[in-house]
Amino acid sequence: MASKKTSGGLQVKNNNWNYLKATVEGMQDWLEIKEISGNKDIPLYRAQIENEIEFHMKNTSNELTKIIATKMKSLGCEKSLVVEFKSVFR
Repeated sequence: MASKKTSGGLQVKNNNWNYLKATVEGMQDWLEIKEISGNKDIPLYRAQIENEIEFHMKNTSNELTKIIATKMKSLGCEKSLVVEFKSVFR
């Protein structure tokens, strides 16, 4: 992946990719924790949600959060779960 240096010397593209990668890992961990804690929606839809996360990994983290929240709604996840997801990953 090519990097672009800013005036501060930061590699913007690599930093954005690292941030997005960490966000995706956080989303996967969040799904696992919700499943372990007994949420009834996650076991039903986890594979579909994770596939959606992987498919849209190229988007920015804000777009990814919106896309995954929309997917969760379309799958029929409880509104409170979707709201929590959006608040954690905004």
